Amino acid sequence: MNFHTVLLDGDGVLYCGTERIDGVKETLQTLMQRGITTVLLTNNAVKIPQHYATWLNNLYFDKQDVFQADHVVTPLDVVVPFFTQHADDDRPKKVMVWGGTGELEERIEQAGFSISDDPKEVGWVVVSELVLDKDRTEKKRDAAFNAVQMYRAAIVGTNSDIYDMHTDEEGKRYKAVTGSYVGWLRMGKANPPMFWLGKEAKGIYQVVFDRFNITPDDGVLGVGDRIETDIYGANNVGIQSVLLDSRCGVDHADDIGRYIVRAQDRAKFLGKPSEFAENRVAEMAKYRPKKVISNIREILG
Repeated sequence: MNFHTVLLDGDGVLYCGTERIDGVKETLQTLMQRGITTVLLTNNAVKIPQHYATWLNNLYFDKQDVFQADHVVTPLDVVVPFFTQHADDDRPKKVMVWGGTGELEERIEQAGFSISDDPKEVGWVVVSELVLDKDRTEKKRDAAFNAVQMYRAAIVGTNSDIYDMHTDEEGKRYKAVTGSYVGWLRMGKANPPMFWLGKEAKGIYQVVFDRFNITPDDGVLGVGDRIETDIYGANNVGIQSVLLDSRCGVDHADDIGRYIVRAQDRAKFLGKPSEFAENRVAEMAKYRPKKVISNIREILG
């Protein structure tokens, strides 16, 4: 594989929960020595970029300042350009935030929108991880649902991940995350406008392209462990995609066929009936990684 910029997912690729992953330190060092722009591209909108840079430096580089915060891109980086782009939409410039941290609300306000918990007056409901107690209440959950279903607020999800793997004293289990909450909000009669800030959409990649002054044609590689976000996202913007099939990853090589079948079904609803065959081929291709690897070292060739 020939590339000059590599976009690496976080959990499942660069680390496994709080643990190191074999081969990551050597791979990062080699990439940097070769002058390859190395970016952590994550769908997690809870932590700020500096957190990830510090985390990687502590985990692999003895707390030395090796990995820089400006080489970390998260859905938080998409908030301002997204809402700026939609500033003139025919809906209130008030936003209900269900999940996330204060950083998410601050960035929404930077774009000229205000925060409100009144379902009657908001035009948008932004959904992220439920990390704060105030977002886990029945009152907040019902307010978000009413904003969407009764008052037709648009939904903005920081990512579409339905679950994460979670390990605690009870062992390994699934944990519902942002995509599950978004799905629940859409279960009523309304069919609200739906937007994503993560790898499911092109905006987060445009942040990378703009920041490093590159285009998809400049040799960009995306590496991840989720087919529906990492692989789909990379293929959707026209860059090379690699699936890391490892013990810590969410998806594996055996899962590719399942996503392709789902894409084939989805193609029926894209465009005119006469375009079904073309849409089916295009959609199915987005879920096929260029390569499947079992260790991050393999991207070095």
